Amino acid sequence: MKTIAFLFLIIFGVVGVCTKFLKLELYFNIFLGLFIPLLALYYLFNRKSKKLPVDKHIIFALLTLYISDLLELSFFKDLQIKDKIQISLHLIIQFLFLIVFRKEGAILVQESKIDVLKIFIPAGFVFLIFGYFVFDETKVLNYILLVLYAILVVILFILSMYRPINNYSFYFGVFGMTLLFLYGLFYFLFSSQNSIEQFYGISFGFYVFSQIFLFESFSTNLKPKYE
Repeated sequence: MKTIAFLFLIIFGVVGVCTKFLKLELYFNIFLGLFIPLLALYYLFNRKSKKLPVDKHIIFALLTLYISDLLELSFFKDLQIKDKIQISLHLIIQFLFLIVFRKEGAILVQESKIDVLKIFIPAGFVFLIFGYFVFDETKVLNYILLVLYAILVVILFILSMYRPINNYSFYFGVFGMTLLFLYGLFYFLFSSQNSIEQFYGISFGFYVFSQIFLFESFSTNLKPKYE
């Protein structure tokens, strides 16, 4: 049953991304109104162990995601501060994800050269790419928000590789964070510079599927001692 529900989310995500690419405004609005509630129901009813309490940080992250998604509705397309609000909301979401990873026991270790590479390669790449964008940013608030976002994405991306999870949840989490990483790059490097609109559609696709895989990972993120 859980597999069917997960496949439904994937198909629903594909449909939502298609409505964005095809500029079907009404259907896109409907998708935005339903996506996070469906994701929340999936997490609540498909957790690996219902004996464990629902993680309040995950629930708060879902609520914050929903607010951010609602700002994408066509009614708010002319809201001048929309981007700043959404970036701020996503900073809160990333911080909540960071808390969840830390509660799982994810820590940064440097026991081998491979561990060092896991840290510095993603960090160097992100700051190289994000730095190119933010150095051209003249607004102080935008600059601060973008730098904070870049730092949190790097930390989360790295921590996802150190989660003490011994099932497929680990791989789904890493894949979800990889998609979230790509979402940030496409969103800030292309959309914010009024570049080709299709790039924004691509970044939205990365966002949708990153959330599906991350919350699937959170629904099965039991530590080894619970296995």
